[in-house]
Amino acid sequence: MFRFYLGLTFKNLFRHKRRTILTALAIAIGIFFYILFDSIMTGIDRDAVNSILDLETGHFQIVAPAPEENQGKINLKYLLPEGGKLAQRVAGLPGVKGTTPRLIFPASLISSIDELPVTGVGVDPKLDPTVFKIRDSVKGRWLRPGESETVVGKKIATLLEIKVGDTITVRTQTKQNTFQALDLTVVGIVDSVDPVVNEGQFFIPLDTAERALSTGTAVSQIAVKTVDYSKMNPAIQAVEKLQVPGENFRIKTWHEVAEAFLSGIQMKQKFIVVLLLMVALIAIIGVVNSTLLASLERVREIGILKAMGMTEGEIVRLFNYEALGLGFLGGLGGVILGVITNLYLVNVGIDLTKMYGEMNMGLSVGKMYGVWNWSGILGAFALGIVISWLASHFPARKAARVDPAVSLRRI
Repeated sequence: MFRFYLGLTFKNLFRHKRRTILTALAIAIGIFFYILFDSIMTGIDRDAVNSILDLETGHFQIVAPAPEENQGKINLKYLLPEGGKLAQRVAGLPGVKGTTPRLIFPASLISSIDELPVTGVGVDPKLDPTVFKIRDSVKGRWLRPGESETVVGKKIATLLEIKVGDTITVRTQTKQNTFQALDLTVVGIVDSVDPVVNEGQFFIPLDTAERALSTGTAVSQIAVKTVDYSKMNPAIQAVEKLQVPGENFRIKTWHEVAEAFLSGIQMKQKFIVVLLLMVALIAIIGVVNSTLLASLERVREIGILKAMGMTEGEIVRLFNYEALGLGFLGGLGGVILGVITNLYLVNVGIDLTKMYGEMNMGLSVGKMYGVWNWSGILGAFALGIVISWLASHFPARKAARVDPAVSLRRI
């Protein structure tokens, strides 16, 4: 019996080849664009997360407790005393790959032509690369301990028209709120993919920052990198056990620091869901239209089948199988097109520098890569088949209810 259904289904599918091809193509195009956009957006999110972890936050941070209204703000009143020693203790914990103390302060950079409010970051030149990859993006050279020198973001360098070898003046305030001015030599320019670093930060040696701000050995935060940021809870629990009476600190995960960015990811995920619903809608419209036309054209044939003893349920099943064939052909075509295109996106990528040129606003845009999301690809393929099956049910039932006596009188 199954072979009978299969043969009849195959025959009916290709009875009107153009209609079958157009319906399957509509489903295929919908699934193709879903795979394409899902790959690109997931790739963008992956690269953005890596950028935040490698250039801004680390996997989690140890910071001094502060009143709620001051949390997340730059304030030299709330520092971790003996930050270097605490960083060394944390570095020896299981699951921890690297730690680095940082002293963050508000400042203004003054060149010969302008003044720009920015964020200063005092870093340990040796420890910072164990957590962050900023040094890898520097054109020029990285910082040296104890020197009066700085590395600035590319956008800052562009706005102030400074280059490696120039001297700039930094105006800031010490912990005691007295004004301080530093003359620093620019030894490097950060050309990264992170706009926060490129547009608003400059870096100086930690010991130079501590002397200038009169903070002693206190730091704003200790950034920590774990072996796997998706499994950092054991490392966080180990750090919490280090806390002793008289030593207060709290832990901020990268999720907390990058809350605004994660909200953006959730919006993108909603867009992916909407795109998937559009694929389902395309499949429903195509299959319902094809099934209705087929049922209207085959009224006499349906009457003959019923006169031969075929039940309404069996006729409905016949149309369902045809719809499954449409869904399978469309889904398979969409998956093949999507996989071929995604091979290029994953291995070659899209060069955004060529697309935007000088419009990249001083950012090192680089390439945008896709990712493989096989669960999404297989899910879209399965959705095309299931929706095709469901969409054919109503017109198939309508066709199966035709009176055989009436249908046989039709020419």
